[in-house]
Amino acid sequence: MLTSQDLVIFIAFPKYYYPLASIAKNAFSHGATILTITDSVSSPTAQYSKHLLVCYTATRVFYNSLTLPMAMANLLLSYLVIDLGPDYRSRDLSNANASNTNNLK
Repeated sequence: MLTSQDLVIFIAFPKYYYPLASIAKNAFSHGATILTITDSVSSPTAQYSKHLLVCYTATRVFYNSLTLPMAMANLLLSYLVIDLGPDYRSRDLSNANASNTNNLK
């Protein structure tokens, strides 16, 4: 169950998934914070979003170019890793990789 401690991230670009607005409304009604990455303030989830990151995708050459949304995702993830600090970036993942490989067998 969603609570006020949860963050729900929507990534919404045309053609929008039809039930997206009702999913966002449900998350909002449970008190979850909503972040939307979308192409327009009229996106179905925008009205429920506390945080709205707008990436325009329409161009004259292509109908929808996802270059800008991909660049934004790259920046967000880079900032997250920076925010987590050097201890997180330098941690030893060799044991985690080994256990994931064992689970696949």
